[in-house]
Amino acid sequence: MLSPAITEALTAGAVTKRFGGLVAVDNMSFKLAEREVLGLIGPNGSGKTTMMNLISGALKPSAGEISVYGEAVTGIGAAGMTAPLARTRQAMPDPVVVIATGADAISGGLFAGGYATGGGAAGQLDVDVWVPGSPATPFSLLHGILLALGRVPAARRGA
Repeated sequence: MLSPAITEALTAGAVTKRFGGLVAVDNMSFKLAEREVLGLIGPNGSGKTTMMNLISGALKPSAGEISVYGEAVTGIGAAGMTAPLARTRQAMPDPVVVIATGADAISGGLFAGGYATGGGAAGQLDVDVWVPGSPATPFSLLHGILLALGRVPAARRGA
């Protein structure tokens, strides 16, 4: 149970996603507080990516609701996530390092309405490190984290 001093940053209530007769996410609920880390684990085909797409607004749930800081964001798409994303960034203590990963974050995708229009996450946040890939490989993600932390020697940067 969350204490009254902790703000619920992300809430999913009885979220379900059906694709025809297939139920990809079935009645999932959780509450995520500020600065809390939540793991979403499961075997292939268990609905992890579908749930992330529901949270981001790329997909609209068949049932249930998703809220960010108490504001319903269910199925609003990336454009509707601008204000909640800004509030999330403002709630984080400085210094903050923003790492944009994958094709959507880098070239636009959902943020710009298409991959050819550009923009990406840079239109929403100041991005410190870009990690390409669709999806980004574990090595690329690790390299991006090390770059963000200044742990990669200058001679190796960009290599």
